[in-house]
Amino acid sequence: MSPKELVQRWVSAYNRNDLSQLVAFYVQTAIYHEVGQSPIIGQTAIESRLLELKAQRDEPIQVENLIVDGDWAVLESKELLGDRACILFQVRSDLIHFQRNYS
Repeated sequence: MSPKELVQRWVSAYNRNDLSQLVAFYVQTAIYHEVGQSPIIGQTAIESRLLELKAQRDEPIQVENLIVDGDWAVLESKELLGDRACILFQVRSDLIHFQRNYS
């Protein structure tokens, strides 16, 4: 699966609140980093953080741009309330190895 296809599926799972599918997109040792916070490492920690995020704000992501370069995908998104974000994904062997969120 290409990085673009994986990110498109990630957005779809996020918008469906399919947490088990979201977590399955990450390699066991993935790094999830929200700028301004310490990185989170591993599927279990990432799952906990995604649960927190969905509890705080359960808004679908609207894709504005999806740019791919090699094993990197950059997602520019907008939420219904107007918040914008930029998320970088490093995808190797059909799994997310690294994610950084700028919002």
